[in-house]
Amino acid sequence: MKLKIDDVLVKDPAKIANAFNDYFLDSVLEITRHFTPSTIVPRQPSNDQPIFQLANIPETEVTKIISALSCSKAKDVYGMDTNFIKMYSHELVKPITHLVNLSINQNKVPSA
Repeated sequence: MKLKIDDVLVKDPAKIANAFNDYFLDSVLEITRHFTPSTIVPRQPSNDQPIFQLANIPETEVTKIISALSCSKAKDVYGMDTNFIKMYSHELVKPITHLVNLSINQNKVPSA
């Protein structure tokens, strides 16, 4: 790949990647200059009042999510792939829904 940067033809992939990175970072900075600063004062999170709440999800929603997964034979660290999950979705929907709702109700995300 070749890219003209400041009227110089560059072939080094690292220099090209850095040029793209600089371009997009500069673009974001330029765009943000057009916005007025926010006058909203962010509130500090507290354990007494959560910032947002998650509601339990029904099995139908989990079924929809599983159905929408892309088919892939690529395996995760546990040796499972989306084809397996989709193939056995009828058996997996109930325990997955239970685990997700348990996590929501206990305000904890499993570490593994």
